[in-house]
Amino acid sequence: MNNGSLTYADYYYFLKKKFINTDSFDYNQIQPSSVDLTLSNECYMINASFLAHNERVKSKLEKYGQKKINIKKGFVFKKNKTYLVRIRESLNLPYKIFGKCNPKSSTGRLNIFCRTILDKCDEYEKIPFNYKGNIFLEITSRSFDIFLKEGDSL
Repeated sequence: MNNGSLTYADYYYFLKKKFINTDSFDYNQIQPSSVDLTLSNECYMINASFLAHNERVKSKLEKYGQKKINIKKGFVFKKNKTYLVRIRESLNLPYKIFGKCNPKSSTGRLNIFCRTILDKCDEYEKIPFNYKGNIFLEITSRSFDIFLKEGDSL
């Protein structure tokens, strides 16, 4: 691991060392220089987008969350409604590592707006140095209803 992007071998090492924590991981999720993160069963319908720059995302959900939804067996995400889903993988990064998130290209082609939100972070898509905690994915389908379930990757 040197300066620059992480490689397949780096991500594999991060999983073995528990820098990326999960109870269910398929090594096919590792791409040449990225990892496909997956949805947990914990989902919230939210009435406004937000950042949690001075607090945890779950604290903000008390203010903005409308309804908690279990998507283990699947759920239809309604067009133009916004949902926040906890990602199954959490992070426990070493001090010299930071990251950026971006959705898979298929979400853009399907007109599904996705962005990540992290605890005590002041930007969408940003994973700060030494981040320890959960990752949440904000999802809004702009064109049609979509069916998603635990384990899906966006």
